[in-house]
Amino acid sequence: MSIFSVLFLAGSLVLATGSAAAARGGDPFDEYRGGPVEKDFEYDDSNDKKWSESAAELPPLPREDGLLQVKLDRLPAGMTAFMDTRSLQLDPADGVYRFWLVIRSRSGSYNASFEGLRCETREFKVYGYGNPQRSPPVHRADQPSWQPVGKPREGTYRAELMQTLLCDHWGKPEPRQQVIDVLRGLARYHAPVAESEEL
Repeated sequence: MSIFSVLFLAGSLVLATGSAAAARGGDPFDEYRGGPVEKDFEYDDSNDKKWSESAAELPPLPREDGLLQVKLDRLPAGMTAFMDTRSLQLDPADGVYRFWLVIRSRSGSYNASFEGLRCETREFKVYGYGNPQRSPPVHRADQPSWQPVGKPREGTYRAELMQTLLCDHWGKPEPRQQVIDVLRGLARYHAPVAESEEL
């Protein structure tokens, strides 16, 4: 068979394949490209696991020997913050840090709040309040809800607490032991990121 005959037969085969595919209404080269490409792709999130908050119980007021000072620049003048290391817990189920935070003034006033901070969404929630001079000393907050912490430059100490101690710069909670080490002076606080890089 001559070379011209071979080329003629090959060309006829390609044309026949293309004609058959065209008759089916498809691209003749789909089978070589792995099938047609979907132009309109919509992500189906029906199988994604929805976030669910764990139940939070109010622990007793913290003892003095469990309080460690927290360095916060955004507190009002004359105020000092302390975190209770015994109640400080990172819930593995919902990723929320919960703890007693005690704020004292130079005059001796005492205010405690049991709070939750969620690094992923930069939100906080106050579950209850405490004061040893009241009866009962601990009471649950009315209709607690998640609220945005704002940004450190806006003057919120919770945002500073989240950014410099409890969360990393990618919005993930720091390990509990690392947080305690920072409070004990065994590790450093995170340096505040630039405003343009804030979470």
